[in-house]
Amino acid sequence: GYTFISWDQAIPETMTNQDMIFVAQWQANTYTVTFQSYGIEGVFSDDAQYASTVIKPDDPNRLGYTFDGWYKEVGLVNKWNFSTDIMPANNITLYAKWIYSTDTGYRVKHFQQNIDDDDYTLVDVENLQGTTNSNVDSEAKIFVGFDENLVHPQRSISGTIEADGSLVLKRYYDRKIFTVTFKDWDDSLVESGTLRYGSTIVLPDDLVRLGYTFDGWDNDEDFVKSDMVIHAKYLTNPTTEVQVSNENINATVEGLDNAVDFSNEERKDYTSAKLEIHIYDQSILPDDID
Repeated sequence: GYTFISWDQAIPETMTNQDMIFVAQWQANTYTVTFQSYGIEGVFSDDAQYASTVIKPDDPNRLGYTFDGWYKEVGLVNKWNFSTDIMPANNITLYAKWIYSTDTGYRVKHFQQNIDDDDYTLVDVENLQGTTNSNVDSEAKIFVGFDENLVHPQRSISGTIEADGSLVLKRYYDRKIFTVTFKDWDDSLVESGTLRYGSTIVLPDDLVRLGYTFDGWDNDEDFVKSDMVIHAKYLTNPTTEVQVSNENINATVEGLDNAVDFSNEERKDYTSAKLEIHIYDQSILPDDID
């Protein structure tokens, strides 16, 4: 552990007539301490003299791991104490011990099926944490109007947390399919079809009914949210009471093509109006009367 330097005083060429004491001068050898952190890029070294303590380096960093000290052997059994352990008479290597971090990040992405095609759109990203190198399972979300697609080829619901936080899990959700049915006033079918949740409801052409004016459909929704049966609505055209042979009958007022524009009060006025019609026997009318 030491190298001889010299004697503490010069040795005479001839012996004197008295006893003499010579004390050897020694210098502690310098040896190399190699610090093996991790991988090739994690190796660095320092020098230390024999029988001296080793200067503690700054704690190294490693993504996804927590540093837990320097050890004397690869097996990481005996921890080096920088306060009491001294340098031996040889080069040494100290090994870093790493434990898995418990706050390593990973992500879970949720995708919803588009309305008009079979592609999917990212709608939510969860930024989560877990222990490096541990297996994690993602949890499905509940989206109104959607069911999870369990067979999507890119579906990845579990995995191992990577030290660099690169793990990304993915879940896909399909839109529910609903039936939208349009029926006329007598419950007869106008048309019917299936649409994805969230689709825009496209109304059929206006219907025609004798004695009535079409007044739209009994639906307040713009988008499909469930199975739906939508009925046509009508307004009764204004009528007048007509007396024929002492009998009252109701007849539709002619010429009121825009009956839908009449208010209820106006309709009452028309309904309550009375006309008297005289029926003549054509056989006894004068020739100049048509």
